Formats: sequence, structure tokens, C-alpha cells
Amino acid sequence: MVPGLNTELEDVPGLMLHRAENLQDVADDLTPEAGDVSVIAWLDYDAPEGYTDDANLSVVGHSYGSTTTGWAAAHGDGLAVDDLVVAGSPGTTVDHAADLHIDRRRVWAGAAPDDDVANYFPGTVHGDDPTALRFEANQFHVDTSGHGNYWEKDPSGLPSQSLANQAAIITGDYDYFDANPGALDHTSDQAAAGPPRPAPPREPAPYGPPPQR
Repeated sequence: MVPGLNTELEDVPGLMLHRAENLQDVADDLTPEAGDVSVIAWLDYDAPEGYTDDANLSVVGHSYGSTTTGWAAAHGDGLAVDDLVVAGSPGTTVDHAADLHIDRRRVWAGAAPDDDVANYFPGTVHGDDPTALRFEANQFHVDTSGHGNYWEKDPSGLPSQSLANQAAIITGDYDYFDANPGALDHTSDQAAAGPPRPAPPREPAPYGPPPQR
């Protein structure tokens, strides 16, 4: 059981455990044997304090987390978010940003030139490359290297372009991209305005040793 808004550590004994114990007791009554239901109360994050209707809600998926995020967005009613961001993605299970049940202009993808995962798997079993023009997402510029450095700062403590781009996205500061033309490699509208290009045929995932991280 994971609590929500305004929960503090001091709330665990009185509030969280009370709820967990009640849920466990009632659920245990529905099973054949006593004591065969467990409920875990978990608080290992900073719960937000309050909520406003104008908050910008975003989901950021990295690596295979982007594949999981893409699958969730593409099924059912999708994800109730304003922006969907993927970095170092092997694919989002779909071939087009619009298939993610969100305005394609609010889908953002970035990949480092030497990211083995992003360059190795898209177009195989997980959908098309989300940074490709034909996918019609925004491609944010990435100046970091490798598969895991999309959120790094430079030695002086300044954010990388990749990190700054994502910070602007999740805060809904879209004017940032007008003021910093190099922050995007292409926009969704630029991609959509180009000639339609079919997605590459599906190929099986290549065999051999896993890519170097």
C-alpha cells in the first residue's frame, strides 16, 4: 500500500499501518486459511504536498522503461499525462506517436548517438524508432553519451542539454524550445510535414552478445 498526497514519515504508524491492517484483516476473512494474506505499507518517496488542476503531469521512460510506458500509453485509455518522454528507447511498442493516445506534439524522444540500446533494438520487436521522423514525435537534442547519462550535469554543475530539455518539458515550459532552437533536432510538426515514409519491416531481434552499456 503506497500513500499519496501530504504523507510524511510520522504518518506511517498511525495512518498507514491502520489502513494496511484493516485491509489485511478483511482480505484474510475472504481466504480459506487465516494468516495467508499480507499487506505491505511502503513509503520510500517524497509524497507531493497538495495538487493543483494546472499542474503539468509527465511520464519519463528510460530504456525498457520506455517500452513499458509506451505499452501502457497505447492500451486502454492510455496515460492521463500532458507529456510523454522517452530516452534511450528500444521502442515504445508502436510505430507512430499518435498511437500512444496523446497529442503527438506532446511526445518527446531523445537518444545519444552512441547509445547501443537505442541504436540496436528499434525496428525489431518493440516498434519503430521514436526518434525517427516518420514516428512524428519531437526529438530533443542529446549531448550526453552512452545509455545512462541523459540526466547528468557537467563538471561545473551545469545541466547537460539533454537534462535541461527534459526539465523544460516536465514543467510545461514549451517557450524554452522557441528560445533555444538547438534544443530540438526536429519538432513533431516538422516531422509530420515531410513526405510520408513507411516504417521499416519488422526484423527479429539480432542474436549475439548483448550490446555494451
